[in-house]
Order: sequence, then structure tokens, then C-alpha cells
Amino acid sequence: MCSTGDVGKGARFSAALVFMTLVSLLGLPLKSDEVIDLLEEYDAQVIYDFDRLHEGTPDRYHAVINDGGFELGFDEAQVLTTIWCHVVADAPMEAIDPELIGAPFYASAAELQREAERAGMVCQLPNLSHMDGKWAKIVGNQYSVHYEFVTGNLDMVTLQLNNPDEG
Repeated sequence: MCSTGDVGKGARFSAALVFMTLVSLLGLPLKSDEVIDLLEEYDAQVIYDFDRLHEGTPDRYHAVINDGGFELGFDEAQVLTTIWCHVVADAPMEAIDPELIGAPFYASAAELQREAERAGMVCQLPNLSHMDGKWAKIVGNQYSVHYEFVTGNLDMVTLQLNNPDEG
């Protein structure tokens, strides 16, 4: 496990939030104390994405926290289902502090696969050798962690609540 070069500039959790990891928030309602505390800490606004074109798509909610290096995605029931963690800064988005995520960082998809196999976890890798970027996904009981590598370096970590209707 490793961290990347320019990580952690966005770290500014208060003492009250220091022991919370983002992965521990998956599945919590938007209006839970933990999520509200996080949103207030970063003075973040939640955006309501509704089905303006009447296409039958579910309503969604999201918050972009540039100075924290992450984004939150809520489903139509206002449950936190997805967290996008930016490992590499890309203005205005800062790089996330790896300690906030609650999931390990890996230097490569190969390292991730070795660690997952050693721990007896399910690891999914694409079989696309022509891709510029590569990804790997570890599937746990309650959530999955998707790692995206760009030019061989970890670029994004996505935490996603598993759908209870699947598998």
C-alpha cells in the first residue's frame, strides 16, 4: 500500500470529524448528523438534480467539495451511495488526504490485485490492454472500491455502496 506524491493538501477535518472516514458514511441519509457535520465543515452545498426533461430518470443529489478533494453522490432517497475521491489535484479540486478515505491506496493495479488475492477479496480488472488508463475494483460485502490509474499512477478512488438487490 502506498500514497501518492501531492496528496493531502485538502485535509482540514476538525477534531470532531478526525476519526470519521468517508467510507463509513456510505449508506447514511443526507440529513444524518454525520453527513451534515461533514457538509458544514466544508461549507458545502447540496445540488438537487431533478428529471427536468421528464425522461423517468431518478432524482439525484450531489455535493462537490473542492478544498477536501472529494464529491458526494446521493440517490433519490437521499442516501449517500457514491464518493469520488480525487487523488491528484486538478484545479479547482484539491487532492484528498488518503487518511480521510478509509480504504488503502495502491501504486498499481497489479499491487491492488496481489493484496486483494492475499486478503481473499474479490478483485475485478478489465481485460483491455489498449486502454490508456487502467482500473481495478475491490468488491466488499457492503461497498466496493474502484481505483482508476492514469498513465500508471493512481488518479481517482471511488467508494460505492453495493446495491442490495445485486448478487
